[in-house]
Amino acid sequence: RNDRGIAVYREAERHARGELLVSELASMLNIGYETALRLIRKGLIPAQRACAGAPWVICAEDVKAYQSSQPDQSQQTADSHQLPFEFQ
Repeated sequence: RNDRGIAVYREAERHARGELLVSELASMLNIGYETALRLIRKGLIPAQRACAGAPWVICAEDVKAYQSSQPDQSQQTADSHQLPFEFQ
C-alpha cells in the first residue's frame, strides 16, 4: 500500500460507499447465502469481484432496485377474489 499510494482500509468505508457483501445481501432479502449467490450468478442482482476468489461486492442501490421489481410476496394468488382456505 505504501509503494502504490493506496489508502489504508477503514472498517466502515464499504458501508459509506453503499456496498454490501453476500451475507449482508442475504440478510437484507431474508434469504439464504446460497440463494443470494444464485441471484448474483443469474445476473438478477449485479455484483463485482476485484479478482477471482475475492468477495462479491453488491451496490445497495441495486438491491433496492431488485426488491422494487419483485412482486409482493404477501399475496399468494393472482386472483384477488379468491378466498383463503381456513382450517378449523
